[in-house]
Amino acid sequence: MKAPSTSISVYFDKRNMPTGRFQVKWSVYSNGKQKMYATGLVVDQSDVTFLKANKAGLSGRVKDERLRNLWNQVYGESYVDELTGLVREGLLYRARNVIAKIESYFTFEIFARVIAGDYTPEDVTPTDSDMIVALTKRAAELKAQGDISNASLHESTASSLRRFAFYEKLAKSVDSVSLPIMAITANFLKRYEKWMLTYGKAPQSKNGKEKPASITTVSIYTRYMRVIWNEAKGDKIVKGEDYPFHTKEKKKGYKIASVINKKKALNKDHISEIFEYKCDPGSPREKYRDLWLLVYMCNGINIMDLCKLRNSDYVPSTGIMEFFRDKTFDTKRDNMSKATIYLLPEAIQIIDKWRNENRRPEEHLFDFLPINTGAEEEKKIVNQVTWKINWHMRAIAKDLNFGFKVRVYEARHSFATALMNAGAPMKFIQDAFIHGSPLTTQKYLSSFDDENAAQYVAGIVPAKVRESVRRAIDEKQESQDS
Repeated sequence: MKAPSTSISVYFDKRNMPTGRFQVKWSVYSNGKQKMYATGLVVDQSDVTFLKANKAGLSGRVKDERLRNLWNQVYGESYVDELTGLVREGLLYRARNVIAKIESYFTFEIFARVIAGDYTPEDVTPTDSDMIVALTKRAAELKAQGDISNASLHESTASSLRRFAFYEKLAKSVDSVSLPIMAITANFLKRYEKWMLTYGKAPQSKNGKEKPASITTVSIYTRYMRVIWNEAKGDKIVKGEDYPFHTKEKKKGYKIASVINKKKALNKDHISEIFEYKCDPGSPREKYRDLWLLVYMCNGINIMDLCKLRNSDYVPSTGIMEFFRDKTFDTKRDNMSKATIYLLPEAIQIIDKWRNENRRPEEHLFDFLPINTGAEEEKKIVNQVTWKINWHMRAIAKDLNFGFKVRVYEARHSFATALMNAGAPMKFIQDAFIHGSPLTTQKYLSSFDDENAAQYVAGIVPAKVRESVRRAIDEKQESQDS
């Protein structure tokens, strides 16, 4: 039984698809918001017509076995997978079951993870009545699963709450803080946000000063707290009427900031200058500059995936490099897709220059990660590689007088934006990143660069007016010169 405020249906989406082809998507509606998720099924116009005509139920008059199986795949409880011969849950039936399992703590984010196989609601242990203890437990669970990044963020949230509770004089020391979930009220969260924006960044040394945290950090931490609160409500540790967060029904609750960070993408001139930047041959500066360029040329590959590439993934004679992303390999077991990188000659040149001397197929393409490195050590090494790339690229950007920082993020955003400016369809960019949703891809697209923006804005002024203004400016300049 699904939650009263949450409903789900099937939507046939023709956007970014060839003529006559449709993506079958789950359309989820909850608390006044709607989001869509790809099911992986693509059908043609005749199939859409059939499915819409039989939405209420499959008539016994339909004798075509393929159509009957298709109806069961979309609307029924189960169907037969044509590729494997296995019986699987129907798409709508499966999604409704997911919502039923998470109805007490439904969020779009949790639904997306469960439907993708990244999160199993049955594995959730009862939430502890203390927010800090609950966050710490969740961090330990994530660490055991190898999700070091999320584990670290949960630990940081708990640490931040300890400092704030001590600041609020709720405990005699930071280490003795106890923070019942019921203490997390709307007013508490508003005070916490204000404190975070003033003192939220913990000092790096004993004598260091606290600094403001970003609103993005506040948003991340409070979202983790909201998940814990939702689970506590589902476990009946707390009452729903005490829910501190903003909802459609409870407008006075604390509203988590939705932050859109403006991404900086480098234009062709910037990229050209980085390519041509003179480094001492074989130096760390050259190596980490080249790795930045490799990220840019290889679909904006993240550093974890770059470090985990194997020699067997790299066959330059084919012109492509294919691999499973680390982010999805251990979690998304259905409809897994390999990332495909089209190898440019410049990328091949960089790989051949810096690749691992050990060429056994199972060895990594680059020598950063020893085989069978543990998840925590793996994360430390990858973070160090990222830090070195960012450090050298900041220095290069300063030498080139860019006026802004250049990090790994800029390589990823520049790749996506360069494709967009070259006229590549959104679907192509989405596939290059292996994103399940075009909304995720959209976050990587920078605003149009200043040159394009100026050109577009200039078009709002009539040409005759512009010519008249230009003449006036020229006449004024001539007068001053004389």
